[in-house]
Amino acid sequence: MVRAIRDDEHTVLTLSSLNTTLSKFDRACFSLPRVLGASGIITAIEPALDEQELIALQKSVATLRAAAKDLRL
Repeated sequence: MVRAIRDDEHTVLTLSSLNTTLSKFDRACFSLPRVLGASGIITAIEPALDEQELIALQKSVATLRAAAKDLRL
């Protein structure tokens, strides 16, 4: 990751970040393939998912959001 940022490589890595761009998923932090460069995460790559996979990922994101609400900061 350091090299990808340092050298502005635009490398695709699986990274966890707050999702604000993929409309099929609630606003939450979760891992997806993302392009990483000198300015940080440049974009997320939306995976091609069948209906069952999409439902499973949406359920996982909902679980993460519910768990995050229980955290005391």
